[in-house]
Amino acid sequence: MQNRRAEYINTFMEKLVSWETVSTRLESAIARAVQREQEGTETEDEENPDDEVPEVYLDSDIDVSEVD
Repeated sequence: MQNRRAEYINTFMEKLVSWETVSTRLESAIARAVQREQEGTETEDEENPDDEVPEVYLDSDIDVSEVD
C-alpha cells in the first residue's frame, strides 16, 4: 500500500477549497472583531451570526478518479 497522503492533501487544497470564500469569511470575521473591540463588549461567537445559510461550493470539473 502506498502512502498518498501528500497527493490527497495537495488535491484538497488546490481543487476542493474555495479560497475566494475563505478570504471573504476571514475579512468578515476580522471586521466583526474590530467592531466588537470598538464597542468595548465581547459577545459569544455565533455559529451563523446573520442567520445566513453557509455556502457550499462544489467544483464540477473535478475528476474523482484523481483523488482515489
